[in-house]
Amino acid sequence: MFKKLLITASLALFIPQIFALLAEVNWFFELWVHYIAYYTIIAALLILICIKSGLWKTATALTLILALNLPVFVPYYQTPNQIPAAGEEIKVFSANFFYLNEDFETIKTVIEDEDPDVIAILEANIRWIAKKDEYKEKYPYIYITDDFGPFGIVVMSKFPAEFKQIKWGEQNAIEALIEG
Repeated sequence: MFKKLLITASLALFIPQIFALLAEVNWFFELWVHYIAYYTIIAALLILICIKSGLWKTATALTLILALNLPVFVPYYQTPNQIPAAGEEIKVFSANFFYLNEDFETIKTVIEDEDPDVIAILEANIRWIAKKDEYKEKYPYIYITDDFGPFGIVVMSKFPAEFKQIKWGEQNAIEALIEG
């Protein structure tokens, strides 16, 4: 009876995980992403209980949930050499991309050539914001204002950062505290 309960709990944990993976498809699925930390903790506890109970296949399946959630947690556990030392220079690239501009390749080339530590994109439209995923691996700390077009701003950082949006009227600004 206890083993059936463990297997049922483990299978039930896959449903919200699948929903979280479908976050890009619909807003309903995106709601499930907010609980990934809880899924991970529950999966870890269930793995320990399954191993103790001899449910090796169930423990292996639960390990898949942990593996799926790993990319969410990796940016928070960077090695110390990725954080700028006190007094070390940080290279910032800030540009007004003009919200009607769609020349993504030229901007991408400039960013790759300059290799800045922090990027600030002003007048970011929805198409620019969709391109942020291309930079997510190199710039894991990303903040996007809730406006697009002439008032949209995207800030991306290689280093851990805390972002805060400041609004006055239709205007936006972002305060970024880079940890180091």
